[in-house]
Amino acid sequence: MKLWHINDRGTRIKGSAVTPILKTDSMELGTGNMDLDSLTQQALAVHVDAVILESHRNWVDTSPIRSLQVSAKYLQTHL
Repeated sequence: MKLWHINDRGTRIKGSAVTPILKTDSMELGTGNMDLDSLTQQALAVHVDAVILESHRNWVDTSPIRSLQVSAKYLQTHL
């Protein structure tokens, strides 16, 4: 595996919920419900060359830069 395309998935609840069904969306790494620890171990075991971070909406504080900073901190801690 040369490239690892990664994102996390979860939900940010805003206001009162009309329905108990919550849709998931992309989240900052380490804040969602993906088992990133296991996936990271697998990527390291095969000596991945690069990580491609997917973050296209649902940003923390509605800021893509802040979202990237949170995900980058996770990557620095776990890679």
